[in-house]
Amino acid sequence: MKKSVLVAMSSGADSTASVLLLKKQGFEVVGVTFIMLEKDFKTAEKAKNLADKIGIEHYSIEIIDTFKNDVIAPFVESYVCGKTPNPCLICNRMIKYKYLSAEREKLNFDYMATGHYAIVSDNQKRLIKKSVNERRDQSYFLYRVDSEMREHLILPLGYFNNKEEIYTVARESGLEFNNIAESRGICFINSSYSDYIKNVAKQDLSCDIVDLQGNLLGRAENYTSFTIGQKKDIPNKYSVLAVDACNKKIIVGDDVGLYKKTIKISDSIYHSVIDENKIYKVKMFNWGYSLDAKVVIDKDMIVFEKPVRAPAIGQEAVIYDGDYVVGGGVISEIPDFIINTV
Repeated sequence: MKKSVLVAMSSGADSTASVLLLKKQGFEVVGVTFIMLEKDFKTAEKAKNLADKIGIEHYSIEIIDTFKNDVIAPFVESYVCGKTPNPCLICNRMIKYKYLSAEREKLNFDYMATGHYAIVSDNQKRLIKKSVNERRDQSYFLYRVDSEMREHLILPLGYFNNKEEIYTVARESGLEFNNIAESRGICFINSSYSDYIKNVAKQDLSCDIVDLQGNLLGRAENYTSFTIGQKKDIPNKYSVLAVDACNKKIIVGDDVGLYKKTIKISDSIYHSVIDENKIYKVKMFNWGYSLDAKVVIDKDMIVFEKPVRAPAIGQEAVIYDGDYVVGGGVISEIPDFIINTV
């Protein structure tokens, strides 16, 4: 009897290639598209047309209000509070994998699949592992996929080396994607982050720009347009050291003040036993460097081997043991404030 798999389809090359690969492997495949924005109704139509061409069933689920409440609202609120959230991680946690897993259970399917570039390892814990092509790797975004979900998860694209191989999979089935631009940025924002947040928040976001001594250096219309570490448009060749949303102040100073040795995380999750004497790799955003650090699990604390530049509250720190995702959490506190670094 064929094993069944429910695939999240976006009408793009990656999810379509995932469907084709799984169908070729002998799975009974069904596609589902989650309509999170008004524009997704067209996406769902395209996905349905692709499913018809491939010869699989497809259906859509409209969750626009849920997306607004569970992704957009927390994103805007976090920025207004001076944090630096990642909405794609919020979406994976609160929407994509949550709803995909629920649908798989409801339909009593054996597996679920997405077009993320990562690998579900074949070890006992089925840990998420980096893609073979680290430039396309998306394991960072999947650190919250828990053990129950991983038990039923297939990621068909983790072993592909480049996008051309994905296009080839589609082309062999008579489908062309070469001229379709890849989606980039945040799906629900067409303007700048700060303009979008100001329009949604509908409140005064003007601020003072001050140095560490509290001296007024300037004014700005929207404090959400500033990011930790920013140098552009900052007086005296300073960098942004902090966004004080409560007092509507952007605190600036010499770049050396950005370097931190310790961060604390909240809402943490660990997929493996953490050895507090071991050096792990930590990433604070998907395209960021992998940084050497130790993890103090009972304090949800990450201590870097060397001071790192510009960690920001609201970012998510993902912990790797080699290529395997073993945990992570939201940066909630930065205890140290290093003035002198070597």
